[in-house]
Amino acid sequence: MPITKVALAGASGQVGAAVLTKLLAAGFQVTALTRAAGRVQARPGVTEVVVDFGDRAALAAALAGHHAVVATTAGQSAEAQILLADAAADAGVTRFVPSDFGSDLDDPESRALPVFADKIK
Repeated sequence: MPITKVALAGASGQVGAAVLTKLLAAGFQVTALTRAAGRVQARPGVTEVVVDFGDRAALAAALAGHHAVVATTAGQSAEAQILLADAAADAGVTRFVPSDFGSDLDDPESRALPVFADKIK
């Protein structure tokens, strides 16, 4: 099945906004998952859906019918991203791109940073 419908978590952030632009340019239908309405600029090809990122069932409902999820959330714990991935699986989503941008966890100095503690577990 071709991937045409993509859910994007973190679309209003610096990385997410750039990813959103590229997804739209590539012709994908994008659902921007946000915590509050009005976080993503309205434009053709984007549907903004407000979700509770701590509610697996609500996330799964929002992800139903999507082919892929791209997570561009920054500063969230690994548990939050695992919850999103589990909700995607519950919804039958077949592709999940995690938010691991810039994480060189083989570097001892990076491993020592508190922000990566959950990822090192």
